[in-house]
Amino acid sequence: MAGFVEVDGVRLHYLERGAGPVVVLLHGNAATAQDFAAAGLVDRRARHCRVIAFDRPGFGCSARPRACFWTVDHQARLLLQAMAALDAASAIVLGHSWGTLVAMAMAAHDPRAVRGLVLVSGYYYPALRLDAPLQAPPAIPLLGDLLRRLPAWFSRRLTQVPAVALMKSGYAGLVLPVVLLAGKGDTLADPQAHSVRLHGELLQSELRLVEGGHMVQHFAQEELADAVRTIMEHRSGLRFPPPLRSDMAPA
Repeated sequence: MAGFVEVDGVRLHYLERGAGPVVVLLHGNAATAQDFAAAGLVDRRARHCRVIAFDRPGFGCSARPRACFWTVDHQARLLLQAMAALDAASAIVLGHSWGTLVAMAMAAHDPRAVRGLVLVSGYYYPALRLDAPLQAPPAIPLLGDLLRRLPAWFSRRLTQVPAVALMKSGYAGLVLPVVLLAGKGDTLADPQAHSVRLHGELLQSELRLVEGGHMVQHFAQEELADAVRTIMEHRSGLRFPPPLRSDMAPA
């Protein structure tokens, strides 16, 4: 089913399927919740879980009031409120691409609401060159209007802000199970520079590299489903699960 939930004056659109443990899906830029549905991930997980896929503010059918700067932090707080409004305040959160930053910010803000993270094709560290899925600031009201009028080199530097802010808060402070997935051939968010590096900083993580590029949800649905199952198994009956440490890189 599709529905809307209004929190803090913002109307958010979401897709919902299934029953059981909650899995929240967060898309990247230039995408919507429908991308997960088209990939088959929503229906696949709905066989065993309650799946909620949000359109992030300003994407799909979700509103984006122009008076607000839609930073990672603001989106994270809004989505946590939306989860609570939907009685889904204890969930595994799966983020793709830029959505991984929002997912991590949600876990940092409220560890009780986020049971674990599945981070897919993420961008976690600033780089000299940031490509299409990392262009978040142009989607921010007012700031996006300004960026259209700035030199390209200055705009690129501003896009580093979300990753820098999360780094300063300390990735190692995320004390919850995390599974990192990335395509070995990803040319948008290099897996070595981002996923492998983040795996080395996190206290509880598994790294899984698969064949393919950036859009992992379209060719590795079983691997994504297994990542969710892995976190469920580690969290079942455990408030503070033992550290997850592995470097799985399937051929």
